[in-house]
Amino acid sequence: MSRHILDVLVRAEEEMIFLGPDHPSYALLAELVSSVRSAWQEGYESGRHGASANPYE
Repeated sequence: MSRHILDVLVRAEEEMIFLGPDHPSYALLAELVSSVRSAWQEGYESGRHGASANPYE
C-alpha cells in the first residue's frame, strides 16, 4: 500500500477511536476506510495477476 494511503487510513482509524461508535459520522468513516482498503487491495491483486495497468495505483 502506498505510504500516503496507509497514512490516511491510519489517521481515519484513529479518528474513529476518538469519535466512538455512538458518533453520527462513525458509520460513514468506517465505511470509507473499508472501501478504500478494499479498492486498493482489488487493484493490487489485479496488478499481481497480470493486468496491464493498476487503476488504483
